[in-house]
Amino acid sequence: MFFQDLTDFLIAYFKSRHWKSLILLGITTFALPLILLTLVCYGATLSLPTIAGRYSELVSADVENQLRKDQEHDHESEAVSRRLQVPLRRILQLGGSNDRVTYLVGMQLARQKRYDMCEQLMRGIAPRGGEGFPEAHAWLANFELLKLNLDITKIRAGSATHDNLLNDLQIAERSAMNMGQDLIVWYARLLDLAQQGEQGLKMLLRHVREYPDLYLPVAELSNKLKDFDEFEDAVQEGRAAVEGKIKAGKADLTDLIRLVRLAELEHDLDRALLAIQAGLRSNPDEPTLKRLLSNVLIAKYAESVEKSSQFATESLELLEAAFRADSNNPLVCNEVARAIAMGQTLPEELHQRLAKSLIDGTATAMTHIIIGNSKLLGADPAAAIPHLECALRVEPDSVVVLNNLAYAILQSQPENLDRARELVEKAMKGSIGTQKQYASLLDTYGQIQIMDDDLIGAVDTFEKAIKLDETKNNTRQRLADLYRKLGMSDLADLQLARIEEIKASAQ
Repeated sequence: MFFQDLTDFLIAYFKSRHWKSLILLGITTFALPLILLTLVCYGATLSLPTIAGRYSELVSADVENQLRKDQEHDHESEAVSRRLQVPLRRILQLGGSNDRVTYLVGMQLARQKRYDMCEQLMRGIAPRGGEGFPEAHAWLANFELLKLNLDITKIRAGSATHDNLLNDLQIAERSAMNMGQDLIVWYARLLDLAQQGEQGLKMLLRHVREYPDLYLPVAELSNKLKDFDEFEDAVQEGRAAVEGKIKAGKADLTDLIRLVRLAELEHDLDRALLAIQAGLRSNPDEPTLKRLLSNVLIAKYAESVEKSSQFATESLELLEAAFRADSNNPLVCNEVARAIAMGQTLPEELHQRLAKSLIDGTATAMTHIIIGNSKLLGADPAAAIPHLECALRVEPDSVVVLNNLAYAILQSQPENLDRARELVEKAMKGSIGTQKQYASLLDTYGQIQIMDDDLIGAVDTFEKAIKLDETKNNTRQRLADLYRKLGMSDLADLQLARIEEIKASAQ
């Protein structure tokens, strides 16, 4: 009886309870904390690299996709990058990143224009002078070139900048990554600057099938290296590639410019003119084509003047045609200044164009150099100084400008002898183009030493100058005068005799 009652009680009890609520309460009160505690304990057993590895596994496919799109400059690249931004940065924070992740985070920083942070991050995976992640080396090389405004004249052979660029581009090119034809061309130029032009040419030829536009730099470099067989092949292939685009209706202005440049390399200016005129017929107001036409006409003008012993009417017509094609072309002013310096009579409109460029400050350094040099030759060094000062502001490292300005100051402003000395010393510390240029610098420096009463030093300087350029009769005359002044008449007579020999052999 007792057990029957107990059983009935338990059945009634369990049937009368709200078990769903009780179970939910039990889960909330006991099971959930237990689950959370279990997860915490499990998480504590995971190391940071393990967590980073899990993140990497989640986004590995997207990382590879992003790298491919970045290399191909795909328009979807930025969207993929935004999607990866959070997990990639989390991977970096956990200290478990690899080179690919670091590169992509760096690219995100670059897109946000945080270039300093990006450069620092990239250098971590692409060290200077060492080998690292190829894509990072390529990005760093491109960034450095952009900082230099893509001006190769700002890069000195053997400098730290030059060596770093070569290292970065070498690693990028060697990895067979898609570095783009612009960086390939720059790599060839930097190799040529390092006196490794043949290696640069071989490198260009490895990529020319992939990038037919590279036939132009191949032609330019092979022409410079006097590899005429390779030059002819490059010109023919390059022209065929452009003409194929023209027939297919896919050619643009850049292709036309390339075609003109190939013709110029062949010294076939008539072919270049035909290409430009064809472009102008379809697009008569294109300023780039007008400038190209003007440049080619100037080249024909210079060729005509060089061939003719006199300033022929045909030459003048070419110069006027170049002016009409593009009245703002600075090369026109250069040639006008040169013609005036030669004593030629030019139309008034050309004189006015030169005067306008001088007044409004648009004259090139070359225009000022030509005018300044003509003043020096005309025994008017004082008038040459303003023009040479203007040229120096544009080309502060030009050996010719530094030397000519120092000479003009020496002749017309002897009280500014220290300035003349500074200019020559700066030129002598820089990159000297030829032995004759260095001999001319030494001649100017020797005259400065004479004015400083350092006659023995001047003798040594003049002797060095005539060793570099035996035909410098003016320097020999100054050296002979110094010898005589120092009581060495026999040496003076030898120099004077040598001057006569040089004059006789020149006749």
